[in-house]
Amino acid sequence: MMPDKPALRKILREQRHTLTDKEVLERSLAAQRHVLEAAEWLAASSVGLYAAVNQETDTALLLEEAWATGKEVYLPCIAPASPGEMRLLPCLGGQALVKNRFGIPEPIPETCPAAPEGEWIPGIIIVPGLAFDREGHRLGTGGGYYDRLFARKSMQDTVRIGLAYAFQIVESLPADEWDAPMHAIATEEGLTWL
Repeated sequence: MMPDKPALRKILREQRHTLTDKEVLERSLAAQRHVLEAAEWLAASSVGLYAAVNQETDTALLLEEAWATGKEVYLPCIAPASPGEMRLLPCLGGQALVKNRFGIPEPIPETCPAAPEGEWIPGIIIVPGLAFDREGHRLGTGGGYYDRLFARKSMQDTVRIGLAYAFQIVESLPADEWDAPMHAIATEEGLTWL
């Protein structure tokens, strides 16, 4: 019997917090290397990433490689004027980040240039999660920020890749009609297209 979403979140958070710093580093590097080899990553001129917190699969290598190869990098930023919404803002190498109310580093909106079309849309986005299933469904932390981001018409052509540890891949997850599945999932064991 599949636990409900809150129970599953608790189980997976606890499991993630058992990882040592060395395990986080090694598994994160392996997962990121699989993304770096993907044709979709290589072809993308802009990428959406996240700053890892709370033992999430790290993205530091992806950030460094994106900046080194001239890709535009966007990080999520909670929109203070629109509760429950987030947007993507450009992040330049070495740019100062500030922690939001959840403790997640994000760009300072006032230091970012205005988006040419009203919002920044990456060609590919790397997404954190507590769990992913084999259909690409994602279990996040429960705020719905990524769900609302992916529901935007402007994000429909963006390639979505979940980044996780192998133990976070489960057979199936409870899915809602508004859930936007991932196109692929990367773990330390490989990159799987769905």
